[in-house]
Amino acid sequence: MIDSSGNIARGAVIATAFVVDEPGAESAFPQVGRRSSSLSFQRVYWRCIACFFVTSGRCNPTARLLLFCNMPPPRIGLVDFAAILNRLGVEIASTPFTQREANVRLSSFGNVIYTFDVLAAAEQHYPGGRVTRLDPDCVWRRGKQPGESMALHLATSLSAQCWQWIPWIGL
Repeated sequence: MIDSSGNIARGAVIATAFVVDEPGAESAFPQVGRRSSSLSFQRVYWRCIACFFVTSGRCNPTARLLLFCNMPPPRIGLVDFAAILNRLGVEIASTPFTQREANVRLSSFGNVIYTFDVLAAAEQHYPGGRVTRLDPDCVWRRGKQPGESMALHLATSLSAQCWQWIPWIGL
């Protein structure tokens, strides 16, 4: 994943995951303040996902970009997130949320259980490989040295605001 100079290695896989909750299966995310099954909640995270992959692609141009999700990226209003991710070269790993029923449902941050499904899917898609999976409300920035990059975890609301900073991607 990291080469001898401390940079993201060519062909490394950088991923994030998002579970789309349905009504009745949602949980609380205090930083967003909305039901996780609501379109307004999901819009915040789809914007974060777009920013995650835009910044990752710019900082790690040789990495493979991967999204684990239980639903295809939607069109919300005039924004077609599937088209955006396709244009950015993001691979979509359709990953059902099977652990939800097998475990106790959490009232807050219920998506944490989805990590078990993501780990199983990562092993299936990349057996023996390494996948770096970060939260979708991270953005990447270049480091001080050529080729160096790092991910920064931002507050979800700030990451979603990055959406307005990326008109230069031409989408």
